[in-house]
Amino acid sequence: MTTIIADIPLTPEIGATVSRPVLRHDKAALANILQRLDETFAPADAVLWLISPHPALSNKHPIWCGRRHARRTSGAGEDCCGEGARMKPRALDLFCGAGGTTKGLQRAGFHVTGVDIKRQPRYCGDAFVQADALRPPFDLSTFDFIWASPPCQHDSQLTPRNHRAKHKPMIAETRAMLAASGIPFCIENVPSAAWRLKRPLKLCGSMFGLGVRRHRYFELGAWFPPLLLPPCDHSRAPVLISGTHRRSYEPRYEYTAQQCRDAAGLQWMRRTDMDNAIPPAYAEFIGRAALVHLRAVSGEC
Repeated sequence: MTTIIADIPLTPEIGATVSRPVLRHDKAALANILQRLDETFAPADAVLWLISPHPALSNKHPIWCGRRHARRTSGAGEDCCGEGARMKPRALDLFCGAGGTTKGLQRAGFHVTGVDIKRQPRYCGDAFVQADALRPPFDLSTFDFIWASPPCQHDSQLTPRNHRAKHKPMIAETRAMLAASGIPFCIENVPSAAWRLKRPLKLCGSMFGLGVRRHRYFELGAWFPPLLLPPCDHSRAPVLISGTHRRSYEPRYEYTAQQCRDAAGLQWMRRTDMDNAIPPAYAEFIGRAALVHLRAVSGEC
């Protein structure tokens, strides 16, 4: 197995691998490396590695493999990386937060890169880039699947009406960017923003046996297969996550942070992280459908 980026200038602390400092301080480096590997090198045993910045993840993750690109033209079904493991498809999680979506896409089988304008010390994915998600510092077409969860505060019922104008609706701008990439994508948002989405799919925590309802809507495009989904089951009271704990209106029982984690499957998050997160089960469900689509397009199934 060969790592072939020695002649590409990298920051001194990186050495022969690509890690978080390249992504954060030299935004063009990764895109340039990927382009040069695709167009110039592409030997079958070449692998570009990305080291996860998250301390809970100790393994290195390959983000480019010459053998993967060879399969696209030869149809060969060889394993890559020399370890019997095939290259994972790459997903991009825009507006990722602490990674509720990312965790689900990982479970589905993706290598996931998260992008958020804020630092996310508890992000659970394979790679993290702190950047404007509407201006990501790399070529979107290098990913296999893209997920975006633009901020919902402009439409959210939890945002006081007199404060909603302070927030910008971003769904249309996000859609335009993703559609231009030509990559299958998903745009997720809250029920009160569903009218901004095209033919959205609705998911509820009760469909997955979770303790939250957390209705969310997903614009998926033509790639997503028509499905018959079970109805919501609201026969039991849900655990409520979002909202302040000292309400002067609409008083309610406040669940502990651990109860919220257990109900939504967000064990690594703080309460503030969970406010805007979706249960990983939603993204795993959609991610598995995306993998079926990708395999069908590539002729693997």
